[in-house]
Amino acid sequence: MIVEDTIKEGVVVAVEGSTAKVDIDCAASECDGCKVAMLCSSRKSAVNVDAAIPEGCELSVGDKVIVAGRVKNWLLGWFLIAGMPCIAILLGVFINYWLKLSEVAAGCICLAFLVAYYLGLYAARKWVNRRVEWYV
Repeated sequence: MIVEDTIKEGVVVAVEGSTAKVDIDCAASECDGCKVAMLCSSRKSAVNVDAAIPEGCELSVGDKVIVAGRVKNWLLGWFLIAGMPCIAILLGVFINYWLKLSEVAAGCICLAFLVAYYLGLYAARKWVNRRVEWYV
């Protein structure tokens, strides 16, 4: 399999039916052996994820759990990360060629397409986030 599971430790902050809200301290395990951990601001970062609870598992608030995440459609992820920005830049280049503008205008057009793409991706972040499933 090309995409492996991401495994993190976290603390349950809420339980709603078959879903648990888990706070994951992203930087705790990576910072333990680091010499500049005191200066780093990423040590304070925590992420809240909704994780599916397997049948027969009883969880309560405050329980420490191991959460695994799996990307449902990794090809779509690669397309969103690399494919669409390349298409946006090429579209800007072809429009510049068609309109016969200067190189500065071509750069501005390509940059405008990239900004529009990333703003659209930011607006659709909840849809993209649904493509990752978390489970306890």
